[in-house]
Amino acid sequence: FLFDVYGIGDNQNRHTLGMLADTMEMYVNCNMRLTNDQLMIWHNDGKTAAINPLVNIRAKALEQCIRLMGELGLTPKARLAGQKTDKSNNIDSLLKGPKAA
Repeated sequence: FLFDVYGIGDNQNRHTLGMLADTMEMYVNCNMRLTNDQLMIWHNDGKTAAINPLVNIRAKALEQCIRLMGELGLTPKARLAGQKTDKSNNIDSLLKGPKAA
């Protein structure tokens, strides 16, 4: 789907897309585990409380997903940035042709 819709076709982008899929899978797995586990875990026979490590892993996976999606132009912000054109650029006006002026 992403190859057809967004034109992600070269090998470098396919590797980046594979990394995105792996990171999304990690995020989803953390979410599934956290639905059954508690957010706080206890150490030292119940004397010390700490945040479940899955919370931090999930947060880092989400950051990485957003970063990779930005690299691939899959976020709304990245798509909007790619659509901006400089009106004063002579190359743009040349590429638009005589009828676009």
